Amino acid sequence: MVYVVGGTVRDILLKRKVTDVDVAMVVNPFDVARHFAYMIEGSFVPLHDVLPTARVVKRVGGQYYNFDFTTLRADTIEDDLKGRDFTINAMAIPLLDKGAQVFDIMGSRKDLRAGIIRVVDEKNLLDDPLRLLRAFRFSARLRFNIENGTLQAIKTFKSHIQSVSAERVFYELKEMFNEPTVYGAFKEMAESGLFLELFPQLKNTITNKDMVNLLLAFAALEDLLKAPEKTFSFYEKIVKYLSYEKYTVGLIKLAFLLFYKSPQDIDSFLEGLQNSLKTSKKEQLFFRLICLNKQEFPRLIENVEDKVELVKFLEKTGDAIYAIIVIVVAEMTTSGQLRGGIARDIAINIASWIDFYENTYKPLTTKESLITGADLINVFALEPSILFGKILNHIRQKTLAGILTSKKQALREVEIFINENQ
Repeated sequence: MVYVVGGTVRDILLKRKVTDVDVAMVVNPFDVARHFAYMIEGSFVPLHDVLPTARVVKRVGGQYYNFDFTTLRADTIEDDLKGRDFTINAMAIPLLDKGAQVFDIMGSRKDLRAGIIRVVDEKNLLDDPLRLLRAFRFSARLRFNIENGTLQAIKTFKSHIQSVSAERVFYELKEMFNEPTVYGAFKEMAESGLFLELFPQLKNTITNKDMVNLLLAFAALEDLLKAPEKTFSFYEKIVKYLSYEKYTVGLIKLAFLLFYKSPQDIDSFLEGLQNSLKTSKKEQLFFRLICLNKQEFPRLIENVEDKVELVKFLEKTGDAIYAIIVIVVAEMTTSGQLRGGIARDIAINIASWIDFYENTYKPLTTKESLITGADLINVFALEPSILFGKILNHIRQKTLAGILTSKKQALREVEIFINENQ
């Protein structure tokens, strides 16, 4: 027998768009998957040998569809379903039986109608402890409530999450926090103790009072990310930034939570974070940018006239300035710093920043330097040294700030700089 199983059946019943199709069978799935790939002109990808699994990927327009073929996890479909994570994922439809009904031995459809996430069997959480985290991901994605007994089991077994590979945990976190509304699921995760179990380095820095404030600020952050047009005049730029990469929204939310209270030893904290999550170099850089620069932002928005300081900041952040803006504004909103006229002034200053970044700073970064090292040698008879780099950096920053616009101005600035630094 061949069955459509798991989340595919769940999404069909919920009338959600299905892009991942899970198929379980008694026979070897590799031969079936290869034949299916040939029939639909898709790509065949072998995944696992322990539990034989093969994936067929087919692109239709801009959408990718994944078909996973695997052997049954037990001798019968009944025992296969009994070993799955949650009741809403423990259903099957016989694929080759015309008019076949949904195979449901767990009361899955009842939980599906009620919007409940219920573990099939508590011991199944220990078979793959990533399921402890997946409960909250499904809660966020489906807007379902986690049943009390399941929550209690998560609290009991939360330490077992440590046995799961960092790569699998990070993928699950990115999927969860990339959902538009995660507040409710995250609140339950925090209350269960699983969040601090995932990030033990936060246990000594986030108190119960901090967690209350963090949750308030996190709710404000989600509101800003879902509807930036309600707060920012340049919201289209934020929307564009959020769409650059698949997990941009998820990474912003994670960065917000991880750096809500700035660590005392930043390098040590970031190293520990890398070990905990096994982030890519690009993700590492993003977390580092947020951690190092979000504290500086409130000071800078009070002095928007100092364009050189702004340039120095933008050279470090680039487009991540948009992530820093929504994070800091969420924190300032819930801390009471954004009220009345002060809020309007800050909004105006931030808008002024973005106008400068997009219309002055960015275009100037693509233009040639006003002066080069050859000018320092020929005009000022300087020899290559550390001073060279300082001068060129000083001129570049004033150029990007829009202060220097010609070579003549730049050479005059070099003369002043040399006299002041002799």
